[in-house]
Amino acid sequence: MKKFLLSIAAMAMCGITALAAETTLEVKDATDIKGTDIPEKPAEGSSNGQARHFQPLESLTISGYAFTFSNNGGKTEPAYYYPMSTNEKGTTTIRLYVNNSMTITAPAGTEFASIIGYEGKTAYTIYNGEKTNTCTYSPTGTNKIDKLVVSTEAGVNPNPQGDITVKKATEFAAGDVAFVFNEGYVESFAADKPYGYWMAVAATPADEMKVTKEAIFTIASTDKGYTIKDFSGRFMGWDGQHWSFNAYSTSDEANCYWDAAMVDGKVKISNKAKSTDGKEIYLAGKVYNTSYEMVPTDRDDQTLPMLYSKVGTGVENIVVENDAEAVYYNLQGVQVENPLKGLYIVVKGNKSSKVIF
Repeated sequence: MKKFLLSIAAMAMCGITALAAETTLEVKDATDIKGTDIPEKPAEGSSNGQARHFQPLESLTISGYAFTFSNNGGKTEPAYYYPMSTNEKGTTTIRLYVNNSMTITAPAGTEFASIIGYEGKTAYTIYNGEKTNTCTYSPTGTNKIDKLVVSTEAGVNPNPQGDITVKKATEFAAGDVAFVFNEGYVESFAADKPYGYWMAVAATPADEMKVTKEAIFTIASTDKGYTIKDFSGRFMGWDGQHWSFNAYSTSDEANCYWDAAMVDGKVKISNKAKSTDGKEIYLAGKVYNTSYEMVPTDRDDQTLPMLYSKVGTGVENIVVENDAEAVYYNLQGVQVENPLKGLYIVVKGNKSSKVIF
């Protein structure tokens, strides 16, 4: 024990700092912020206003890590944004744009091998390589970073895969599903956010793959259309004007009813409501800066998602009974003794088919 205490004392005398395997730096905890301080501009009329921010941002400190910023001929200067005072759940972010750069220097005696920046669940690899005490990062698009994870290990995967198995579907059926693009699968926005986008987590599509719980959506059939619930049980709807999702506690609060059909091996989910000029609103994927997201859109040239069903649920688990008696199941694979109005799967002998009552 004495030897152990002496070794710690020796490290302290030599100015060596022992870095934990992983350290999280929250942008909201920044101090010593230097730059041009621009006050909040309240919302007025059709304007959403503008939050207080530092722009151009010159430097700041987070938990002993020093950050310096520069603009190398870009159209927009780096910035540090607070949330609007009217948004209690808003996020504080460092904002970087094309041709900006951010240099991070660790506290004296500390080295790191990787730094991952996060915008919600979207990850940016800031640095990944040999151990060092400083690095410089230049984005290829707009980054809004709300936290950074510093690690002593290189090769850290910023997008770890989940533990829920899903299987690619060739036919549409309600139940627990995931949506996948060539860029990866999408997750719903945080449970404490009232609206947002379904952001992609990098992954390679396969007939069977692993996703996170945030990537599982529950589709149910009702007499008004299909509903979509996310991982936290919220109904996903469209507010009629913004190209994002809104979260609701009931399906009747807004445009939460959808139609669904397979199109060329992919799924097209269209809202029951139309745009103000009568266009169809459907769910598709698109690139936004350096991220990929799934959103409602009225454009006719966007990418449809591949549909995956959660293994262990849905119609894939229906057991075919070896007799001639008709057995009915709902689209979640649950047997129904007395089917009422709706779409069901009827199994008779070794054959199954869909039937509408």
